[in-house]
Amino acid sequence: MSVNGAPGQVAVDWVAAVRAALAVEIGAERADDLLARLLPVVPAGYDELNWPNSAVLDLPLVDRLASGAERVATAMMQFKEAGVTEWRFRVYHVGAAVPIADLLPLLDNLGFRAIDERAFHFSCGERDVWIHDVGVRVPEGTDLSPNVRAEVQSAFIAEFTEHVEVDGMNRLVLLAGLTTRQAEVLRAYSRYLRQTGFPFSQQFIEATLARNPAIAAGLVSIFAALFDPAAGEVDPTRRRERCAE
Repeated sequence: MSVNGAPGQVAVDWVAAVRAALAVEIGAERADDLLARLLPVVPAGYDELNWPNSAVLDLPLVDRLASGAERVATAMMQFKEAGVTEWRFRVYHVGAAVPIADLLPLLDNLGFRAIDERAFHFSCGERDVWIHDVGVRVPEGTDLSPNVRAEVQSAFIAEFTEHVEVDGMNRLVLLAGLTTRQAEVLRAYSRYLRQTGFPFSQQFIEATLARNPAIAAGLVSIFAALFDPAAGEVDPTRRRERCAE
C-alpha cells in the first residue's frame, strides 16, 4: 500500500517490481546501487502515478542528470491502452521547474498538441532534477519510428537549450522525417525569400511545408544532391541534371 507523505515512503511491492525490472535492464548490482541513491528522494505520489516500467525509464535518467554534466534529457513512451496518436513526452532537467506556458511553444512547434502535464521533483543533494511528463497528441498517420522519435527528442533539446530557433520549421522533423539541421536549411531558404520581397509570411511558408511534408523532404534532397560533398558527384552540371531527373 502506498503512503502519501515524505519522499522515500513508497509502496514495498512497487519497489520490488522496479528493482526486478531494473535488474533486467542494467543488472542487479547496478539496480541496487541506483535505488539506494534515489529511493530516499522519490517524491510523494510518484509511485501512485507511475507504473514500475515508467520508473525504469525515469530513474536512470534522473540519476544521470543528478550526477553528471548533462542538464536536460527527454524520453517518449506510449501506454498500451493509449490511442495511436497519444504519447507521453517526458522532459528531465536540472534546476527549477519549467512553467507549462514555457513548454507549450516548444512542443507545439514540434507538431505536438499538449493535453495534460504532471511534474515530479527529485531533490538529489546539490541538484534538483525535475520530470515534466506531458501527454501529447500527434497528427494521424505520423511516422513515429525509433529514428524519428530520436530526432524529435534531439530537436526539443535544441529548442530548450536555445541552439535552434523555436518556430514552425521544427515541425518538419516530425512530419517530414527531417533532422534538425535539415530543417535549418529550409529555414535559411525561407528567410532568403523574405529578403527578396517574397509576398508570403514566414508563418505561411512554415504552414505550407507542414501541410506538404513530402515536398519539404524533396527540397532537402535536392539541396543535398546539389551541395553535399558526400553525394559523390563533383561536376556541378551533372549534379543539376541529376536533380532534374
